[in-house]
Amino acid sequence: MDRGRVLVQNGGEGQPPEPLNLAAHYGLQAEHWHDYVATDSHHTAYLVFAGLLALDDGDAPVLALTGDFEYFLDLGHQPLNLQGFEQQEQSVADVLAAQTGGQWELIRDYAVYGYEGSGLAFAWGQPLAAVASLANWHGSHKFDPATGEPTLSIRAGWARVTQSGRELFPRTDPAVITAVTAEVGGEEKILLGQARAWGAGLFSTFAGFVEGGESLEDAVMREVWEENGGRVVGMAYLGSQPWPFPRLLMCGYIAVIDNPEQVKADGAEIETIRWFTRQELIAAYTHQEVQLPGQSSISRRLIEHWLGKAL
Repeated sequence: MDRGRVLVQNGGEGQPPEPLNLAAHYGLQAEHWHDYVATDSHHTAYLVFAGLLALDDGDAPVLALTGDFEYFLDLGHQPLNLQGFEQQEQSVADVLAAQTGGQWELIRDYAVYGYEGSGLAFAWGQPLAAVASLANWHGSHKFDPATGEPTLSIRAGWARVTQSGRELFPRTDPAVITAVTAEVGGEEKILLGQARAWGAGLFSTFAGFVEGGESLEDAVMREVWEENGGRVVGMAYLGSQPWPFPRLLMCGYIAVIDNPEQVKADGAEIETIRWFTRQELIAAYTHQEVQLPGQSSISRRLIEHWLGKAL
């Protein structure tokens, strides 16, 4: 892992790429993982247990290397030439990719394979989500926020500890994401919003963080009311998705409102809202009149659940 990216190799003809096996390339022994863990606060490299990969012949443990690769890997006895071809500056990550024949891909882009429901690339979804979240957490918790003491990685990357023995654990922030529906003019419609930060044309469902002391259901009602003025009278939970950028757990709902004629964009986060029937949404998407969230997003799955088909 490097800055939200994973090193991948070609998965074969017609197949998505697969995370590259560094253990096979460099001869790392998983049973000796303690040898590859940073033992002082001056290094930012960690070998993190990312979970189990479901294979046809059983589950395989996944260990993910993050941070200063040269601290763990034998990249050669000569000083690294970071000038590259034609004197273009390159990073240690570039050298690693060149030595292994791999390429770096953003976890956010790779995540689409982890939600399509089949194949080895799908099985990688959960381990990659875990290590992406942990890598962000390690990077931001090198010191104890309560005491200022330096911290070290322990428990295979799932905790940190200070010299005085105080342990820190990663956290996950819950958020709700909601497909808003209603009967408008005798037809069932979905309400989508275009956020000011996204630019014109991209429409999605409504989302926000769960606040302190708030239930998921209360958060759904509040966020819908704040962003479009809809009054929720019914909702159903449809599923969740880890979104480790840096540490979200998205809880997906479909909600019904009873005041569709009164909704309007809040003008702060949401710039435009628009009602769609199923036929209108399919036509607008087909003719590229609107863009929808990518396939790796739970928002896309909420929309397609309402549609009753994949786009």
